[in-house]
Amino acid sequence: EGPGVRADRRQAWDAFFDALGGDVSEIGVVWDEKRRGELRVALEAEMDVLTRHRGRGGGAFAWNHEEFEVAYPSLRNHLCVDGIYLWKALSAVSAGRTDEVMKLIPDAAPLFAKLYRLLLETWGGGGGNEAL
Repeated sequence: EGPGVRADRRQAWDAFFDALGGDVSEIGVVWDEKRRGELRVALEAEMDVLTRHRGRGGGAFAWNHEEFEVAYPSLRNHLCVDGIYLWKALSAVSAGRTDEVMKLIPDAAPLFAKLYRLLLETWGGGGGNEAL
């Protein structure tokens, strides 16, 4: 790996961390100080587990990043279907930004089918506001 590749990687990481620091409120992404705090708590808890394992002399240890998940309790009550936050999509439509919605939902039929199923499950007592 040459110096050019390392520099490119460094720039990519810098851009990533810059993006983490900014706020985004779009149909498919809600990222702000509250979500950053929830991510921070999850990462700190994960680091504590790793530190405790290392402190016990647990031998060789690798972090399984594929199993790492972050719960965002602040989004728990926001209906999200196929990565679309319904309240954000409806707000965009109300504000006349239908193009923004159409980019993310080019074919609304599957989305409406999932919403209909969720409605039936909720009224039937079989579901809640989980992401579909």
